[in-house]
Amino acid sequence: MTGKEEAFTFDHVFSCPSEQENICNNCVHHLNNGCFEGYNAAMLTYLWPNWIWENMMGTGCALHVNPHEQEVIPQGVLHIFNGIAARQQKTRDQDKLPPGFKINVQFMELCNEEIPDLFSPGKDSPEPGWRSAKIHEDSQGDIYTVGFTAKAVHNEEQVMKCLDSGALSRKTASTQMNALSSQSYIIFTLHVKQQRVVQLNLEDSHSED
Repeated sequence: MTGKEEAFTFDHVFSCPSEQENICNNCVHHLNNGCFEGYNAAMLTYLWPNWIWENMMGTGCALHVNPHEQEVIPQGVLHIFNGIAARQQKTRDQDKLPPGFKINVQFMELCNEEIPDLFSPGKDSPEPGWRSAKIHEDSQGDIYTVGFTAKAVHNEEQVMKCLDSGALSRKTASTQMNALSSQSYIIFTLHVKQQRVVQLNLEDSHSED
């Protein structure tokens, strides 16, 4: 694709009949593998109308369906947990201590001048606790967030429950194209912390005359 000043190329182009599994294998799983090596990964989608988001990304989805039909997020999440299990089993097979993993999720919405935490009660909710968190940039140019709820998760089912519950708090309004069109952008983040365990044997030998 050529613009006025810059040219862009596509790594992959998928036709309408393409299966979700094919998209994940080519575009998502290598990003997940990079996370285990300490790299950040981001998947940006622009989907319209709202039903495409639900069917493509996986809000309101079921995990236990045909793997070929699972949406992008469920397949990506399952790939992460399978990767954790595989890495732990590999070290056990080598008679080593398996690495430890901690995963938490955050869910934020970008709407006008506000950045609501989708895991906190809604702004108009009678429940206390609604807050608009903050995004900052440090001296190195890295972006970090302050004030967002981080929920610990231990399996793919818990991740998808967090995604579903947060999606219900997203702002929607009717448009000419969709009765419940999304009025914002959302960012669903998985933080994967890996702790590698090293066994150190100390021997103290003394020689006596």
